[in-house]
Amino acid sequence: MLKSRVIPLWILTGVILWLGFACQAEAYILPARFYLAKYARTRASFRRLRIKQMTTSLVQGKKQKREEVLYLQSPGNIRLEQRHKGRLVQVDIWAGKSWLHWKKGEATRRRRRPNPRLDLFAVESSGYGYGSIRSLLRRMRVFYRGSQTWDKSSDYREQNRVGLTWFVGHPVVILGAQRKDQKQNQLWLDKSRFVPLRFVGQLRKKGPIWDIRYLDYNKIGGRAVFPGRVEVYRNGKLTSRTLVYQIKQGSLPAHIFSRVR
Repeated sequence: MLKSRVIPLWILTGVILWLGFACQAEAYILPARFYLAKYARTRASFRRLRIKQMTTSLVQGKKQKREEVLYLQSPGNIRLEQRHKGRLVQVDIWAGKSWLHWKKGEATRRRRRPNPRLDLFAVESSGYGYGSIRSLLRRMRVFYRGSQTWDKSSDYREQNRVGLTWFVGHPVVILGAQRKDQKQNQLWLDKSRFVPLRFVGQLRKKGPIWDIRYLDYNKIGGRAVFPGRVEVYRNGKLTSRTLVYQIKQGSLPAHIFSRVR
């Protein structure tokens, strides 16, 4: 005669609680615009930043280090200086729709393209171009509102391109894809601090797959401001790592975003 097995009450209770928590975790995804508005509010309070950092790039298996000074002025203005032994050797300026590149006395101006490594930290909620979060995400091909950018489904919780997961110990909202969907461009936002933690995707059709991770955030006034470490992967291989060693907030002269010197 077969003996019946009795499941201990504490195990049954634990399973029920776990299932309830899991369901609540999945349901607790607000519309994408909520998280973007929170992120924009955080950025608006830190509009003018001067950042000193060291970037190590891997070129043909060899490490190349460069000192950098980064200036961020929202909406959309970015200046990146590269120095060697204290001397200015390269300047890149992203302002409006243009990108100015200067190196060794030669300057070229080109049409601006998305730069997920930097653009996400010089944005606001309103406006147009690269200074607007929504416009920038559209250029980055992060379609978090369904198959089209302005799909009405974004107004509800049942969004087919908004997911929830964990990353480096933080709850994360995925904009642009569901969890485990690697075919769609996606931006990962910290669910509680409202800062970007990761961008994964292609910036052009048939282009390389970029995986940019924003880690170890620096804080001003107790609030996360800028990542202390940025890692860039191209097709799964680490190509550069940036470490921040100083960050200051204050007024920035307007001319630094229009001319090299």
